[in-house]
Amino acid sequence: MAKKRLNKLISSVKKILSTAQPIDNNKIISEDDKISSSELNDLLSTPNTSNTPSIQSISRASLSTEDLNKFNTEENVRRVIEDERRSDVEEAKKDEMQRRIIFDEKIQLMKDEHQVFLKLNYPNVVGQKQIKDADIENIVASVNLRKKEIEKKESYR
Repeated sequence: MAKKRLNKLISSVKKILSTAQPIDNNKIISEDDKISSSELNDLLSTPNTSNTPSIQSISRASLSTEDLNKFNTEENVRRVIEDERRSDVEEAKKDEMQRRIIFDEKIQLMKDEHQVFLKLNYPNVVGQKQIKDADIENIVASVNLRKKEIEKKESYR
């Protein structure tokens, strides 16, 4: 009954509007296309009866010992699976954080390598803004050491 009423309320357009510009290829709008807010509320507020049965909870006291043992083993298996899933999610979060840290270190390493490149190839242009002349050997050694550390970290993943 509700479907028929809803289909009647939402019917195809039958009347052409007289406007200067055609609206949606001159679809026809009839009085049946309009619905009052009270009718719509009544239609939507009617409970939707579904044929799915509701789940009934069973008390442990009503179970036999065999069923109770089966219930306990199934519950233990469910908890083990849930714990494994939780640990997998935590491990994934840790891996992602480690990946982000390595990525940030790689970006900083690239910036430092670029500064060293500029200092070695264009010393007159760069001057001593980022790297002092006395520190160049220490910074090159630091960059090479960090590059090896990052390669080791990536190989462990």
